[in-house]
Amino acid sequence: MDDAGATDDPRPRSVSVVSVAMFAGAFLSAVVGLLATAVSNCCGSSDTSSDPVPLLAGLGVATALGFAAFGLWSGSLSRRALLACTAALPIVCAIASRSSSDLAGLLPFTVVGWTLLWWYLRRPPVARWLRRRP
Repeated sequence: MDDAGATDDPRPRSVSVVSVAMFAGAFLSAVVGLLATAVSNCCGSSDTSSDPVPLLAGLGVATALGFAAFGLWSGSLSRRALLACTAALPIVCAIASRSSSDLAGLLPFTVVGWTLLWWYLRRPPVARWLRRRP
């Protein structure tokens, strides 16, 4: 048998699961931003001009989470870079919570989620995976 394609350190299964969850979070962020912009256009005030801020925030968070998910899955980003990318979600949620009570209620969950990611990235199999460079 030829082992030329085998790697010394295979990707832990949990890395794939967390990466897929982060990709799903990125998709949901973009959809929520799009829907929030659409709702503000149709159900807001009589002003018909659209507010692009929710859309831009959703796309920004989706980009950061998608980049972090790919970096985790491929093992190409460091732990610090992953935490910096994923910090976009609680930061945007904290800024937006000043004007939205819904996001104010979501803020503790995003902070706890980010803290759990920080803890997860410290686990030995994941830390070994992230130290490995392609």
